[in-house]
Amino acid sequence: MRTYFVGQCLIRFANIYRRWHGGETRNGHYLTDQHDTLAEFGPLVVGADVQAIDRTIAMGALSSVKDPRVRRAMLRRAQGRSQAEIAIELEVTEKAVERMLANERQRLRKKAAG
Repeated sequence: MRTYFVGQCLIRFANIYRRWHGGETRNGHYLTDQHDTLAEFGPLVVGADVQAIDRTIAMGALSSVKDPRVRRAMLRRAQGRSQAEIAIELEVTEKAVERMLANERQRLRKKAAG
């Protein structure tokens, strides 16, 4: 049984849920920035020189990022999350996440070039 009401409920659910989730994060029912560290990558395996080098490079790159939202987006992307998931978490559009990451990559390339 398909009705206009059911169709509208299905279409509007995502936006209403995002608004509710945003309220939850603003009210403090969400993780704080103290969890926004490289520890989220997991423990460092002793003797894994390649992983240690990667971790050192990541720490250096993240230390130069001034905006905490961009830093969080970079961490989430490194964890394998999609831009859509990151957008929901940061309460921005998917295109905004794409732009934030692209701008930061461009800034890092310019810094490395000279």
